[in-house]
Amino acid sequence: MNEEASLKTEELESKSNPDIGALALYDELFRVVTFQEGDTMSSILIREFGRVDEHLLRAVKILNPEIEDLDQIGVGQKIRLPGNPKEAYENPGHSSYFSVHVASFKRIDKAVQHFNSLNQTGDKPTIIPAYVKGKTWYRLTVGEYRNFDEASIKAKRLVGNSQFVYAKPIKIPELKPLETEEVTIN
Repeated sequence: MNEEASLKTEELESKSNPDIGALALYDELFRVVTFQEGDTMSSILIREFGRVDEHLLRAVKILNPEIEDLDQIGVGQKIRLPGNPKEAYENPGHSSYFSVHVASFKRIDKAVQHFNSLNQTGDKPTIIPAYVKGKTWYRLTVGEYRNFDEASIKAKRLVGNSQFVYAKPIKIPELKPLETEEVTIN
């Protein structure tokens, strides 16, 4: 571990956060992002990692223990994000998985509203941007399943108990930073 990363690790550990050990696996523990006008935590996570989910939000909370509410971050405020997106996951070997696509939204704020509602119920929601005919849609998925069959069973239950009118199993690719496209949040 280089000296700068070591100092970052010591600084975070000094905040007495027992969960930080799980994140201190790589030389680059975190990177700093400054909030700009119009940024939200969701828009930054989508821009930097290609999605919003409970694992990323938990990692951001761990790396920023001084921030009480991730929805109340001001312009110019600096936040720490995982240096390696895989660090945000409980299982560092976690790569792709299956989930159930339940809705799509043109606006990220609507997707976040439903995300927050589902997150309260423990449904493990994820927001993933999809690019359709030159426009960005925000797909809302629920659950994390090891295979297509498990996701299909959950999808049938969600429609069967009238929780959603649409539920389709989809494969969620391995989490990695977006490198080729910049996501525009309107």
